[in-house]
Amino acid sequence: MIFDAMSRHKSRTLSLSVFKSHIAKGRENATIAEKPEADESSPFAFFREIPTIKQATRMLIAEAMKRADGNQSVAAKMLGISQPALSKRLKAENAKDKAKSAA
Repeated sequence: MIFDAMSRHKSRTLSLSVFKSHIAKGRENATIAEKPEADESSPFAFFREIPTIKQATRMLIAEAMKRADGNQSVAAKMLGISQPALSKRLKAENAKDKAKSAA
């Protein structure tokens, strides 16, 4: 770490940025190593990492729409939200998908 910091500094004063980034990487690696394995009875056991709230929401909506054969009212009831709320989420996702494909 010290050798790396010495080789990267460009002025007469040694910068702490290299030390800070090295320490941050060490903490990140330690956190990753300490993650416990998921219990096999957990619905998330097959995920390597827990999905984010956004990812989980997208997956739940997609699964509900699939099980409801595309019927938004039925899917909304499965999810415990109103049909207009589901419709709003679907429109927002479609707009994001169109924007990505246009770019």
